[in-house]
Amino acid sequence: MGVALRASLAVTQVAPSVPAKSRGECRAERPADLHRYRVMFPERWAALLHAHFNSDLRLIQYSFDVSERQARDWLAGKNSPSGPFAVIACARIPGAMAYLMGAA
Repeated sequence: MGVALRASLAVTQVAPSVPAKSRGECRAERPADLHRYRVMFPERWAALLHAHFNSDLRLIQYSFDVSERQARDWLAGKNSPSGPFAVIACARIPGAMAYLMGAA
């Protein structure tokens, strides 16, 4: 089995219920104010980490496999994570997605 075929099978197995979209169609809804969301996300991320990890720098480092500096910057609200870190948090922390999206 070729690499391309294996890759396409993996995608099919991961998301078999996702229908194909036509050219130019976007199924995702755009947030009402994307700029506002981007500005507030580091603060919401920091608040989530403070609440869930009780501001424990080492636990955040261990949980996300990041440097001390990165964990400290997150806690200070200086920056926010890239997608994979946010996805991991949403998968592991109950209510994280709603909170980060501003619904909670």
